[in-house]
Amino acid sequence: MASVKTRSGLMNPYERIDNILGKALADGRSFLYEFEVYQLLLCMGLNAPSLVYIPTLEQFDPDSLNMILTPEVVVKVVSPDIAHKTDFGGVEFTANTVEDVVRAYRKVKEQVQTAAPDSAFHGVMVVEKIEFKQSFGHEVLASLRQDPFFGPVVSFGAGGVFTEFFAREFGDRKGLSIRSTFGLDQEAISGMIRQPAICQPLSGSIRGVPRPLIEEEQLIELLEALRNLADRYSPHNPASNFTIHELELNPVVVTSDRRLVAVDGLVRFGDRKISDTPRPLGKIRKLLEPKSALVAGASSAAKNPGRIILENLISGDGVPKEHIYALHPRADEIAGVPAIRTLAELPEKVDLAVISVPADAALSLLEEMVMKRLAESVILISGGFGETEEGREKEVRLRKILEASHQTKDGGMVVNGGNCLGIYSRLGGYNTFFLPPYKVDFKEARGENVALISQSGAYLVSQASNFERTIRPRYAISFGNQIDLTVTDYLEYLRDDPEVDVYAVYLEGFRPYRGRRFLEVAEEIVQSGRAVIMFKAGRTAEGSAAASSHTAAMAGDYGVATEVLRQVGVVHCETLNQFEDYLKTFSFLQARPPVGNRVSIVSNAGFECTVASDRLCDLKLADYSDTTRERLKEIMPAAIVSVRNPLDCTPGTPTEKFLQMVEAVADDENTDCVIASPLPLSPFLNTLPAGEGHQEDITREDSIPNGLIRIAAETKKPLIVCVDSGRLYDPMVRQMERSGLPVFRRIDRATRALSVYVNYRKPTR
Repeated sequence: MASVKTRSGLMNPYERIDNILGKALADGRSFLYEFEVYQLLLCMGLNAPSLVYIPTLEQFDPDSLNMILTPEVVVKVVSPDIAHKTDFGGVEFTANTVEDVVRAYRKVKEQVQTAAPDSAFHGVMVVEKIEFKQSFGHEVLASLRQDPFFGPVVSFGAGGVFTEFFAREFGDRKGLSIRSTFGLDQEAISGMIRQPAICQPLSGSIRGVPRPLIEEEQLIELLEALRNLADRYSPHNPASNFTIHELELNPVVVTSDRRLVAVDGLVRFGDRKISDTPRPLGKIRKLLEPKSALVAGASSAAKNPGRIILENLISGDGVPKEHIYALHPRADEIAGVPAIRTLAELPEKVDLAVISVPADAALSLLEEMVMKRLAESVILISGGFGETEEGREKEVRLRKILEASHQTKDGGMVVNGGNCLGIYSRLGGYNTFFLPPYKVDFKEARGENVALISQSGAYLVSQASNFERTIRPRYAISFGNQIDLTVTDYLEYLRDDPEVDVYAVYLEGFRPYRGRRFLEVAEEIVQSGRAVIMFKAGRTAEGSAAASSHTAAMAGDYGVATEVLRQVGVVHCETLNQFEDYLKTFSFLQARPPVGNRVSIVSNAGFECTVASDRLCDLKLADYSDTTRERLKEIMPAAIVSVRNPLDCTPGTPTEKFLQMVEAVADDENTDCVIASPLPLSPFLNTLPAGEGHQEDITREDSIPNGLIRIAAETKKPLIVCVDSGRLYDPMVRQMERSGLPVFRRIDRATRALSVYVNYRKPTR
């Protein structure tokens, strides 16, 4: 961007923009008028219409119209109260003469004051009339906004009337492309431009458009300028005193001489900046691997949450019993550990304090702990803070106390919660969930390479229960309100744990503007070959209800989140079923990276073969080699002469033959991954535990579950199983999953999970 010469010397474009914003702020405005938006665009080297601003007719200089070279002009109202000018008679087309402009001025003023009598009238702007075709492909939308979670994001899509059309008919996915400015280089911008449906006429890739309407370089320059503005005027960047919350150009039109020119725009801005006090993340080690602990809130006489937490700590093998203490106003001992009546009696500074008392008492304890440095970390079980109207003031007070402590030399203490269920740390050998072991227990399991990070404690323990004896997480962290430590902090700290391959995150919301760092850390994890899997709750658009742009209304906070998370490689889940399916698949198959997406499917049920073929997602059916075809013909029953994929071997196929067919396709050189789907109701398959009335026994080596476990162990290819039947067959499912074999109860869930895994691991074919 070129600098311009001023009386005081050189002024760079950002200084000029600061002047524009500063004058508007001095005028009491947190938005720019349309003509000021055009001035801002010119500062960035972008195209904007020539214009003249006429505050009043008395201030109108007739010679100023000579600056506009077109024979026709557009006269637009300037008002802080009118966003959609046409709806209130605020736009008139007229000839570029003094008489016609004066006449249009008066007409616009009269129409606006009649249609919106309470709105302020600050004159008109006279704008050159830009010639363009009002048809699909000739109008685009380009915008930036400061997302409340992820900070600067840029959007591109169909403009003009087509913006609302695509949103209404197809949702924003077809009409709008959204990217965080993190990693938004020229290559990423090119991909962003090609994503929406608008790219087809722009690029000339549809019939009737013989050549591109505009060169891609112009679109790239436009979005690069918006990216630079978004980053420069982000709430975290102190280089400018201003934050541009939102800038939308809609439409930017393709002119007859193949230029991009904005013909409408809005800017909302402010002067508020945000500083984020870093938490001392090294102290999370004390939280997850404590060697001493204090519990506040344990009853001396009855089972209450605090007492269950205390007993769980004692029964674990991580914190030595002689370094566990209880805080109680009257007791001398609880559950075999010493009780202290005040914090002043605490014999040592503890690594971990677990607080399970009402909010008022909890706040008092935390203030004393911070002031006297009595603990390195805290799990705040207590609710009654930011999740309630009356508790918000307490949370604000606590945040300030903790932030002040983090600015000291020792970093203060870190707090998990409040309103959380607790933490399970296999590495630390402890569990602070206020649930007794007979309700949820973390037993030995094959899936031990997982970190569960959940905002909801209830969902976390439900998830753990669903995965009993199959997934035994290295950590299960419920972080609640994020009063201090955030989901981003945990992801960043656990990133360096070599024993974690899968990070499963259930999230309702990031702390303001802390999602950007989450993207950075998540991308590092993904690029290392591991996986971040997320279920993002909270899908409503209320977060953008106050925004005035189409972009915010179309995307919403959830829409932005799903897009930017996907861009850094996070596996985003639309349903809780998907969340648990993908978690299981990635955990069990982590050591089996696929070399391609060619799948072989073996089933003894025709409906499964059909449904699987219809629900391949990004998989494609393998074409068996001649050797495999001959091998299958020898195995398959004589009545079946067709060897094709999916392989329908019929319900009459016995266990031995079914397993031989799975083994054959697993050995096939054209097969990259395998789905085995034995419908267990067939009387010819060994799929039941030993019992009366039959000869089956799934513990035998030649049973279906043990045979599939053996094949999975012998092949390096990803192999998953579908068992689409009722509870009678739960034992065979548990038997396979406890061996580390992913099992699904519906074939379409199996194909989707395998497809997501294969696509994520980026196969070479």
